[in-house]
Amino acid sequence: MLGPDAQRREVLTMRRREVLTLFSKPTAITGIRMRAAALGLCLAALLAGCASFGQCGPNDCSGDAKISAEVRTLLAQSPSLGGTNQIRVQTIHGVVYLRGLVSTPFQIEEAGSIAEQATGVTSVQNLLSIDNSH
Repeated sequence: MLGPDAQRREVLTMRRREVLTLFSKPTAITGIRMRAAALGLCLAALLAGCASFGQCGPNDCSGDAKISAEVRTLLAQSPSLGGTNQIRVQTIHGVVYLRGLVSTPFQIEEAGSIAEQATGVTSVQNLLSIDNSH
């Protein structure tokens, strides 16, 4: 017969073996932890990319801001684009992005053509859509 200390050590040894066996087998909990770790790594990489995306050299951002301002001015001067149109302009490294809503397919084409006329524009990504709420 074992003494109380020996019995306690034997029980603890058995529990340690059970715990080690439990965590060494692939289980649903282990799978969830692995997926959570993978998701965390992906989010960290994505956020690092976003942080470096918005940074410019000393002349890059000011040029983009000037392009956006000129495109906005040209769009505002166009009588065919007046009214309830909601066009947002963003420029990144000379590429103009047009986003928002207009009333007709003609206005989508017109906005893209106008944006191409601005000084310094390398290309235009016309992402405008037709507003069907009217």
